[in-house]
Amino acid sequence: MRTRYPDQMRLRRSLTLLALLVAAAASSCQCAPLRVERALADLEVVVDAERGQITVQRGERVLLDVPATSVGVKDGDATFAMEFGMFDLQEGVGTPTFADRLEILSEEPLAMRLLAGDVELASATVEEQAGGARLTVAATGGYDRVVLGTRCTFAHVLGLGAQTHDVDHFGQVVPLWVSEQGVGKSDTDELPTLWQLVGRRHTTHVPMPAFVTDVGAFVVDTPAFARFDLCATNPERASFEVWQHTLAITAWGGETVREAQAKMVDALGRPPPLPSWGLAPWLDAIFGSDEVRATAQRLRAEQIPASALWSEDWRGGSFAGADVYRLDEDWRVDAALYPDLSALTADVGALGFKQMVYFNTFVTQGGDVFDEITAAGHAITTPEGEPFLFTGADADFSPTALVDLTNDDARAYVKGHLTAALDAGVRGWMADFAEWMPVDDVALASGDDAALVHNRYPVLWQEVNREALEQAGVADDAIVFVRSGHLGSQAAAQVIWAGDQRTSFDDDDGLPTVLPIGLGLSAVGFPFVTHDVAGYQSSTNDPTDQELFFRWASLGAFSPVMRTHHGTHARANVQWFTNAETTAHFKRLAELHVRLFPYLRKLADDAVAPGGLPLWIPLPLLYPEDDVWGVKDQVLLGPSLLVAPVVTRGAVAREVTFPAGRWVPFLDDGAAVLGPTTVSVDAPVDAIPVFVPAGGIVPLLATPVQTLVPGVDGITDLDDTEGDRTVFIALGAEGTFTERSGVSYVLTGTGVEALDATVVGDGDVPGAGFTVLLTGQPPGRTTTVICR
Repeated sequence: MRTRYPDQMRLRRSLTLLALLVAAAASSCQCAPLRVERALADLEVVVDAERGQITVQRGERVLLDVPATSVGVKDGDATFAMEFGMFDLQEGVGTPTFADRLEILSEEPLAMRLLAGDVELASATVEEQAGGARLTVAATGGYDRVVLGTRCTFAHVLGLGAQTHDVDHFGQVVPLWVSEQGVGKSDTDELPTLWQLVGRRHTTHVPMPAFVTDVGAFVVDTPAFARFDLCATNPERASFEVWQHTLAITAWGGETVREAQAKMVDALGRPPPLPSWGLAPWLDAIFGSDEVRATAQRLRAEQIPASALWSEDWRGGSFAGADVYRLDEDWRVDAALYPDLSALTADVGALGFKQMVYFNTFVTQGGDVFDEITAAGHAITTPEGEPFLFTGADADFSPTALVDLTNDDARAYVKGHLTAALDAGVRGWMADFAEWMPVDDVALASGDDAALVHNRYPVLWQEVNREALEQAGVADDAIVFVRSGHLGSQAAAQVIWAGDQRTSFDDDDGLPTVLPIGLGLSAVGFPFVTHDVAGYQSSTNDPTDQELFFRWASLGAFSPVMRTHHGTHARANVQWFTNAETTAHFKRLAELHVRLFPYLRKLADDAVAPGGLPLWIPLPLLYPEDDVWGVKDQVLLGPSLLVAPVVTRGAVAREVTFPAGRWVPFLDDGAAVLGPTTVSVDAPVDAIPVFVPAGGIVPLLATPVQTLVPGVDGITDLDDTEGDRTVFIALGAEGTFTERSGVSYVLTGTGVEALDATVVGDGDVPGAGFTVLLTGQPPGRTTTVICR
């Protein structure tokens, strides 16, 4: 029997009482956890209060690694001077106050606060968002700027919208604000002397706060001005700044770069399907009804495939001098140039053309709607309620207002004009501009801060256009194309074009900028990209010459949408009809473009479906392990066509970068190339280097049709595209392609001995170490199979 001494007994009772008190305290304590781990979608989120760190990762791949000390807030005061759609942003703001620690407030939802000493600077949450992880930081205490930093876990940055200079933006500071691109551009973001005209490195119609890296895809969800420092100032740190009190960044991961990008685009939204007629060339046709009819008739006489004519001057136009053609800034059809618009659309429709026109939201003093729009209160105003006027884009640089698209009555008014064009048989238009919305000294009908609406103005414009098509019941048969945009444009805009390039080979704003712009747009959710063949702006350079036209038209043939433009100097620019050589060159390319219809139609269908790729695919989406992130003069048209246009004056050859694998010249008997490598390829002025990767399958119409409009009497049209086929197959790897109709081509085996064959209906083509299987073919179809 153990003896218990009084002191021991007192100590035991004390310890027991202390344990009971601790247990009671613990049961009632609301102590904040020091570490939370959470699975969101396929990502892991760790918030560690002791380390002051927020981490988002997928397996070993870290997407965000945010120390509390990289989160800052500040007060801001900015001015936004605007002339001709260009902006001089002046920021009167101090340095941020950064947090020194974070506290976890709750695990569900996962909420925190960020503090500097005992002062709370911001609250923060992490939640699942559209298959990704969304970190939201909201400033407290009246601050209206947020800065967030993350460790640079990535080495490449693709996207950010319509950027002219680069496709990989790693190591750059990128400001994001909707503006005119500029006529010519400098190589920095310093304000040039002629800032009203000359662009800066990152001025753009489509500044998109979305990007793809080698570790994942990201969107900073803000309508405000934003500045992304992509490991430029500090090679170890990326930072994101927004000029509003809340910053939200969503990250998506995936097994591949392509998977992460697709998740991001699914979340941003995808555009409506493209009508088939949009996949045949669209040709510019101006100078009035008679000239448009003559253009239509000549195209059919020359048998040049085209499905659309677009008449930018339908509201009027006139020459300023011998060559420069300036548009009138009216809203209604010009009765002198186009006295019979309904009859015109019917006449060209009988020849297999959709008629397209032009709209913008300028309200020019002296124009046909200025008085009624301003009297009705449909224009953006000053705080005193007067129409806000700026120098306009018309020939006389007239005082101009802008429709207030935050006003429901104004939106209805605009849709009335769009509907009137549709009622006349028009089936689409260029919905131009939307970059010029002023910020300083304006009042909006909604009462919203103009600085937070400016970037959204293009989206509002696109939504109005889409609503007009839907309300008229023609959304499945009409196309609107735009040049400006921001978050939300991915779903609202159907076709986007690269803007008003100079008619030159200049690398700041000429032909060489088309692919960087297109690749930046495609990466962030714009699958249907087009551009002006052959350029637009000749105010500071020579008009289009024959070499430039040849090169630009060649790229147009391998673009999602092939479209011409007369440019500013309509009579001086070389165009498809200038001479026999330009006509023959354009005809051959238009025929090739329309022959690609079976391939393009399926790509277009896939692009608007969840997980789909854009038609112009940046090489890193499919070849992320190759040294292709910085390649800005090549593009994949679908997965099976590597397009390498010549964008240098006088060049008759160019270096082509090939990712890993076997590559064969498209529709050519040239030698295969084994990548990864860079090879000089011949490219005379009437040619464009195009290659197909091993396993690539490209079906074509055996012969071109004249239009992709259905039901046209007397010419070959969409209904004739179910005829014979030519299918080009690159040997060396297995592959498959299925057309929209279900027709399928399957390549098995890896043999590389060239073979040509003909198959009627279904069948197989046995080769040396490979077999091509054709299934689902119409019984009488003849397919010419070319294996290289």
